Amino acid sequence: MRLSDKFALILAAIVAAAVVASSAVFLNIEYSLLSRAEIRSREAMIESASGIIRESRLAKDPLILVDFLRLLGREHSEIGRCRIWMNGRWRNVQGVGTNLKREDAVVLEISSTGAPGATRDSLEAQIWLSQAAIETRMASARKALLKKMETVCVVLILLGLIISLPLGRGLSRRVKIIESAVARIGEGDAKAKIPNLGQDEIGRLSKNINAMAERLSEIDRLKKEFVASVTHELRSPLSAIESYINRMLAGQTLAEEDRQGLSRVLNNVNRLNHFVSNLLQMAKIERGKLDFIPKNVPLAPLIEDSALFFAPLAQKAGIRLDCKIERSIGEIRIDPDLISHVLANLISNALKFTRAGGSIVVCLEKRGQWAECSVQDTGIGLAEKDAKRIFAPFERIRNPLKATGVGLGLAISKSIIDMHRGEIGVASVLNQGSRFYFRLPMGK
Repeated sequence: MRLSDKFALILAAIVAAAVVASSAVFLNIEYSLLSRAEIRSREAMIESASGIIRESRLAKDPLILVDFLRLLGREHSEIGRCRIWMNGRWRNVQGVGTNLKREDAVVLEISSTGAPGATRDSLEAQIWLSQAAIETRMASARKALLKKMETVCVVLILLGLIISLPLGRGLSRRVKIIESAVARIGEGDAKAKIPNLGQDEIGRLSKNINAMAERLSEIDRLKKEFVASVTHELRSPLSAIESYINRMLAGQTLAEEDRQGLSRVLNNVNRLNHFVSNLLQMAKIERGKLDFIPKNVPLAPLIEDSALFFAPLAQKAGIRLDCKIERSIGEIRIDPDLISHVLANLISNALKFTRAGGSIVVCLEKRGQWAECSVQDTGIGLAEKDAKRIFAPFERIRNPLKATGVGLGLAISKSIIDMHRGEIGVASVLNQGSRFYFRLPMGK
C-alpha cells in the first residue's frame, strides 16, 4: 500500500472516530433532553390542571374542568383516562378513553394547590398517562434522532474521506520526491537534487541528502580522475616491458628455462595490459569521453566476422562454436568497433565458463523493431541472485572453473549498449548454461 493511501486511511479513520464519538455524546445529550422534556410536559399538565381546578372552584362550575380535560385528552395521545373527584366520588370524564388499567398507567393527581397527592377537597382530578404510549413516543423520537445522526455521520465520514485523500497525497508528496532522488543516487546519479521542501524535519532531511549527493559527486569525480590518471601512466611502462620481453624472446641465446620464465612474465604483462585497457575504457565511459562514431553498417557480416575470430580459440579449448545469422537484417546505425567489442566480451566469457566438450551458439535475429544478438553456451550458468548484479563494475562470480577477470567486461558492454539506446541482459540456469543477449534499435 502506498504511503499516500496510508495517510489518507489514517486521517479518514481519525475523522470517522471523531464523528462517531461526537455523535455518541450528542445522542446521549439529546436522549437526556427528551427525558427532561417529558418531565416538563407532565409538570405543565399538572400546573395547567391545578389552575383550571381553582377557576372551577371559584366559579362553582366543574364543567370548566371537564372541558379542559377533554381538550387535554385530544391534544395528548398518551392520556388514556381522566377523572375528577366530585361530590365524594370519582367520575370518569366522557370523551377520554377509560380502558387503561392503573398498573399500566402513570397517574398524575391534581388538586387546587397543584401538588400531587394533596388532601382531597370538593374538586380534584387525575390524569392517567399510558406507559406504553409514552415509551412508543420516546422510542419513535429516539429512532428519528438516530436516523438523522446516521445520515449526518455518513455525510461527514464521506467528506472526511474526500478531504483525506488529497491531504494524504499532499503529506506523502515530499516523501516521494525524496524517495525518487535517493533511488537516482543509488543508481549512480550523484547529481540528483531535491528541491526545497520546507523547514521541518522532512525539509532538513532533504538538505542533508543534497549535501550527501554533492559529496558523493565530488568523490566520484576524484575517483574517475584518479583511475584515468593511473591507467594512463601505467600503459607506457607496460608497453615498454612487453616490447623488451618480445625482443629478448626473439633472440637465440636464451636457455629454455629462461625462455619459459620470460613467456610467463609476458603472459602476466598481457593480462595486466588488458586490465589497464579496460580500466581506461571504463574511465572514458564514466567521463563521457569514449569515442562513439555511429554509422550505417551491415550488421550480419559484422556479427559473423566477430564470432569467427574466436573459432581457433574455441577449437583449441574443445568447444564447438556455431553461428546462426539472419541475413535479412540490413544496415543499422551503430559504432562497429564498439559493437564488436561487446560481442567479443560475451564470446570470451562464454569460452571461459564453458567446459571442454560444450558448445556456444552466436545468433542474430530480428525481433520486432530490434536486432537481437545472443551468445548461448552450455557452461556453468548463473544463480538468479548473481544474474541481477553481473553487469555492475567489478562484480565477479565465484565459479568452479576458476576463470580469471576483473569484472569490467560486462559493465563496459552495458555502457556501450546504453550509448546505442539498446538493451542488454542475461537468461541463465545454474549448471545448465547462459544466454547473454543485446538488442539494437533498427529504426532511425
